[in-house]
Amino acid sequence: MRWQFKDGKFPPHIILEEEKFYDVKEVSETRTLQQNALIWAVVYPQVQKAFNELGIKYSIEVIHKAFKKICLPPLKRKRNPISWKYDKEEPTTTNLSKKEFTKYIRDIEEYAIEELNYTLDLRDLKELLYWEWQIDYK
Repeated sequence: MRWQFKDGKFPPHIILEEEKFYDVKEVSETRTLQQNALIWAVVYPQVQKAFNELGIKYSIEVIHKAFKKICLPPLKRKRNPISWKYDKEEPTTTNLSKKEFTKYIRDIEEYAIEELNYTLDLRDLKELLYWEWQIDYK
């Protein structure tokens, strides 16, 4: 059964049976393996090329770690119950939704333009993001 709600939004709860309430949450799929492969095969290599043109040599792994810190919100620090020290957790792209991952790519693209004076060639990537995942990448 499909539910339609006013303005396309889900209410916080709906009544399906008398006196029984069910929480309805929008499920957000995490980024796909194809999206992840594209960022490693298309986006990061172009950023690496931009740095190389400036005479700066970075590995793709270093670029990846840097953009995670630049573009993703920091994780909350957790205290290790055994050592009572704070665990150092890095932000991760693994749990990003498809839309969040697309925003991550946009942020990298903006960084390249503003900080490196380099325009990434993402035409194929933009088309694939739109047609594969129906994400409007403008």
